[in-house]
Amino acid sequence: MSAEDFALEQAKATNQPYELTSARTESTDTWALPDGSWSVKRYGTPVRLLRNGTWTPTDANLVLSVDGSVVPKASTVEVTFSGGGAGPLRAMLRTCGSAPLEDARRAYLPE
Repeated sequence: MSAEDFALEQAKATNQPYELTSARTESTDTWALPDGSWSVKRYGTPVRLLRNGTWTPTDANLVLSVDGSVVPKASTVEVTFSGGGAGPLRAMLRTCGSAPLEDARRAYLPE
């Protein structure tokens, strides 16, 4: 039985929507409905990211990294803030498709 068929079966058996977790993305949820139809919920921004094979909710709260920099707990954009010193105040890595693009705009504190 496919994951889709299983989700539809569960939705019908419980009379409740059943999430097709294999179709989950950073910004969508796909649900089998009891009437045999499907529903896709799309979020305006990512609500989760895939980390080590597990979906993790995004969390913009900042924490200290092991190297002394400051980073968000869980973000789809790799952004790093300086923990102090002479390096950049901020560095950001974005992805375009599967290729990372380093942000050329770096902020420095005046000396």
